[in-house]
Formats: sequence, C-alpha cells, structure tokens
Amino acid sequence: MGEAWYAQNGGLRFKCLPGCSSCCGSGGFVALSAQEFAAVCEFLDKAPAELLGEKIEQCNGHFVMKMTAGGRCPFVTEHGCEIYDARPVQCWTFPFWNTYLGSPDAWSEAFKRCPGVGIGPVHPVGEIRAAADAMERSTTV
Repeated sequence: MGEAWYAQNGGLRFKCLPGCSSCCGSGGFVALSAQEFAAVCEFLDKAPAELLGEKIEQCNGHFVMKMTAGGRCPFVTEHGCEIYDARPVQCWTFPFWNTYLGSPDAWSEAFKRCPGVGIGPVHPVGEIRAAADAMERSTTV
C-alpha cells in the first residue's frame, strides 16, 4: 500500500467546532457494539431496557441508534451530545473514515457533513490511520 495522498502535507486539518453537531444530523446510522451499548447505559445510569426501543434498537444482532425522522442522532440535544464521553467508535473517529480518506475529492465530501473539516490543527498521518483502523474494526451493519 502506497503513501496516503494527505501524507505530503503531514496529515489533515480538522477541528470539532464548539456547539456544532452537523455530523450528528446528516442521516445515516450509528452502530454500537454490545460493549458500547453497555457503556452508554452505564454513562446515562439507565437499564438497557430503558434505551432499547426509545433511542436504540437491535438490528440483525447489532445495536443501532434510532435516528429521528429528520435524521438526527437521538442523543443530541440543544446542549450537545448527551453521551459525548461514552460515544461509540463511529462517532469519535469521524471524519477519519476510509470513506473520506481515499482521495482529496472524498475528503471534500466530509466537508459537506462537517464545517470543521479542513480547519484547525493538522492531525498526523499515524493518528488518522489509527482512527480509520478503529472504525474498520468497529461494529457495522
């Protein structure tokens, strides 16, 4: 495998902007492993049955967040993410997903979901690859 296209610049710029939740409301789905589901339940101090059906559902043996009719994450409130400290891998690795790392054009697609793409500090190649690898290892449906 050759060098990543973004390696010539030492990595990619990204900064999560205060008060922004664009990535949390752009449709799609968020899958959680059983361990991530348990961590969310523990963080919120709720029994699994309290979240199942309300904010999380089971689909083919996986846990999936129930997005709102508008495509927003059910854990995003006017104050931000209510599970930020227990958010799943899929959330904390964004935008460093292989979907967006394949080319400059793919990276510009990430900008459509997140205004923090392309600004802020340069994240080094090793950090980006570690996030992308974590995402690939995480639960998907």
